[in-house]
Amino acid sequence: MRYSFEKLSFITNGFIEFGLVHRPWLDFEQNINRYRVQGTMFLERVGILKSADYGLTFSGLLGGKMDDTFITNVSGNNPGRYGSFAFGIYNGGGYEAIEKNNNKIVESRLTVRPFPVFFPGMQVSWIAACGKGNAKTSPDLSVNSGFISLEHERIILTGFYYWGTGNLEGSAVDNIGNSYKQNGYSVFGELKLFFNKRLRAMARFDTIDDEFHAGDWFKRDFIGGLSFYFYQNSKIVVAYDRMIRNGSVQEESSLFEIAVDLLY
Repeated sequence: MRYSFEKLSFITNGFIEFGLVHRPWLDFEQNINRYRVQGTMFLERVGILKSADYGLTFSGLLGGKMDDTFITNVSGNNPGRYGSFAFGIYNGGGYEAIEKNNNKIVESRLTVRPFPVFFPGMQVSWIAACGKGNAKTSPDLSVNSGFISLEHERIILTGFYYWGTGNLEGSAVDNIGNSYKQNGYSVFGELKLFFNKRLRAMARFDTIDDEFHAGDWFKRDFIGGLSFYFYQNSKIVVAYDRMIRNGSVQEESSLFEIAVDLLY
């Protein structure tokens, strides 16, 4: 269920939704990096957060909307002139999980557009979450992240840094059940090429490390590919995805995929 309102002081185009709802972060990121059809975003891929859950979300824009030229030619998603925000409280396990404890997760996002006139495509975001992992033992979960995005008619660039403890399902714990610290980063780029910017190239790199495993332990992901937008936001994606897991035994895998994303 959703309740919308036009203006509340500096907040415009706000809404409150409850039930099965969007959570603050991944819904925002997926409107910049439009390749969810290829695979999940960084924090979901490493098991930290989910895009939707049972709970309540309050969201809105800051200071009205950007002008129509920016919305039409660059991005009409979260087009707050000075940024946008979202926060809420959730079961914590994600939309597909069974709740295994009575604890909830609080998650928030604050996005600022610092130069709406001179550099309108730049946004800086802070993401935070705290609560318990979805396990009977209720291990601690905390998330702090910074994100910068640059959107232009021809190019999109993003950089993301994460540090925190624990994970969504409560499995990032040591031998006595204490959540261990993790940190990592993700970078993404999309270049709009030919055929009236319908043909696009994209690349992404993710990495995450933790303090628990001995030695040079890490996870790395390399993603690259091409897409062709054939109708509005609908597209065909051809991508290569290489994953490396270095631990007691190094694991490597490669995936070549072709996907069709039907959107309006």
